[in-house]
Amino acid sequence: MARVFMSVLGASNYEPCAYFLESENRSFATEPVRFVQEATVTLNCLDWTRNDRILIFTTDKAFENNWLDNGHGGNYAGLQRRLAGLPVSATILAKRIPDGKDRDQIQTIFETMIDNLYPEDDVVFDITHGFRSLPMLAMVALNYAKVLKGVRILGIFYGAYEARIGDRAPIFDLTPFDDALNWALAVDRFLLSGDATLASELANSGRIGTEDGSVITIARKMKEFTEDLATCRGLNFSRNARELRASIGECKRSDLPLYVRHLLEHLDEGLTRFEGNEISDGIAAARWCLDHHLIQQGFTILQETLISHLVVKCGMDHRQSLSRQLASQAVHCLNKQEEEWKSPASENKSEIRKFHKVLRDIPRFEKSFKAIYAKLGNFRNDIDHSGFVDKPSNSSEFEVRLEKLIRDVTEFIQSTASE
Repeated sequence: MARVFMSVLGASNYEPCAYFLESENRSFATEPVRFVQEATVTLNCLDWTRNDRILIFTTDKAFENNWLDNGHGGNYAGLQRRLAGLPVSATILAKRIPDGKDRDQIQTIFETMIDNLYPEDDVVFDITHGFRSLPMLAMVALNYAKVLKGVRILGIFYGAYEARIGDRAPIFDLTPFDDALNWALAVDRFLLSGDATLASELANSGRIGTEDGSVITIARKMKEFTEDLATCRGLNFSRNARELRASIGECKRSDLPLYVRHLLEHLDEGLTRFEGNEISDGIAAARWCLDHHLIQQGFTILQETLISHLVVKCGMDHRQSLSRQLASQAVHCLNKQEEEWKSPASENKSEIRKFHKVLRDIPRFEKSFKAIYAKLGNFRNDIDHSGFVDKPSNSSEFEVRLEKLIRDVTEFIQSTASE
């Protein structure tokens, strides 16, 4: 792991300019310099070591005009000597690139940038110079390297010479735009796959946040929410969704960057299916599992939600383990004599009779409940036993079956809730 400064050197004859950066976290200014890289290297690299690298990408023309001394027919130091004169210990290297005048040359620039990044490098990029396509190319290359090589972006800077006042020009810290992209990916990953890992990493990186740790709280709640779904913690779904939405609401009223607040609104919309009722939230959890390819969990949660509905219909506590066990047993012994009932049904006959009364007295309840419950049990058993059953289903069937069973359970519960 090392730190890397990357920048493209232009070929123009640059005028001296004093660069400055003013932000909430830092104040910085230079004496007039010809090359913006002198400013951005000074801003970022003074405490770097010989294991770190400063990479300047140059075309042949830029190399002659501005990397070497006395370019443009003048008598002045090139960037190579100017950087060597700074109090930095990092290794300074020039890397040749083509002009970027066609697609093949742009591809070569992209590949050169990638090839000069090593696994887990921490990168600072100065995107001031180069063709107009360079900022986009740099962002694509950096994000590609994040995936391919696990690099991290420490900073992205632009020396705005065109925005100068007199001989002073601002340096714009564009790092928040990389943060915006990272947060967009984190929310998208959470909503598409249920993975809160990236959100947790970003929240704990210290790059953004509020004094009360609201972003960290949201990331923790996201992680708890997805972990409980992945492990079928049915007692927690409603509470986790409620607490996550409450934390999002607090963050949306805070001083977070606007892009984060917009993404949190999008995240909140994805959680609106959780209404605070444990039965309907069980169905919502099964739907979430289907949407996030947690098929095994979806069957488990849906069948347990159906049991919860039966227990509630009998006026019992659906959170109590014995009540749930008796409800499941009652379905299996509907057509058996009482002397055939096994424990714990045999020791709780009055409760079993209550279940049977509900199952038989409500029109459609017995037939529909038994049919749906059996299908859920068959698919759940098939998955739990890795297909080692008499008639295993094809893997492509489970998602389709779960989709239909979610609709069936939803319709059944809605149609019998008030009966």
